[in-house]
Amino acid sequence: MNAAAPIIQAHGIFKGYETETGHLRILKGISTAFRTGEVVSIMGPSGSGKSTLLGILGTLDLPTAGHLFIQGQDVTRLSESRLAGYRASKIGFVFQSYNLISTMTALENVMLPMLSAEGKTRRQMRQRAMDLLELVGMKERMHHLSPRLSGGQQQRVAIARALANEPLVVIADEPTGNLDRKTGEVILELIFSLRDRLRTTFILATHDPYVASVSDRVIHLSDGKIEQVVENRVNRT
Repeated sequence: MNAAAPIIQAHGIFKGYETETGHLRILKGISTAFRTGEVVSIMGPSGSGKSTLLGILGTLDLPTAGHLFIQGQDVTRLSESRLAGYRASKIGFVFQSYNLISTMTALENVMLPMLSAEGKTRRQMRQRAMDLLELVGMKERMHHLSPRLSGGQQQRVAIARALANEPLVVIADEPTGNLDRKTGEVILELIFSLRDRLRTTFILATHDPYVASVSDRVIHLSDGKIEQVVENRVNRT
């Protein structure tokens, strides 16, 4: 694959649902691409299609029409079982509400995605999880249950978990939405430092203008369509 080629390409993505009153169209012909190692924010009012687009980009949902290519492969043509395996190995997820398992320690939460992957012993999984927790500044809290962690600490663990299987892309739905401004800025700095170190692509859905202002690119959605794309020129050094 050409190194300059986009890692994800969406071509003519439509998504709709049948309702009692007829067909409801959510996405209306989305075409866009994402490059390796960039941080992209997706913005738009409620109902604009942000979450639906994230779900399709993360292969959690399939489009009604159109195609999604990841590393040149049309993933919309994969069977559900192959798609699940592809998703587990290629894509990480970070949620606004963290979605950590409260009865597990931070270490166990980060190890969890690796249990469905192949090629690692439990000892290797544990070491990988410990390394990731150290990377996100949570080494000293690895044996704490998630209810004993602050919101910012839980989000750090969630980011480490998203990176567990060395994904190409991390998709984050409102990653700072439940955090205060200062903690949110810390999480954003962490995302950018991980991007710089790992060359991972981050796609963020957000309502926060600050998150958008520091992203490499902002895709504005309106009524299921791309209204505007803004390239930011931010010096983060």
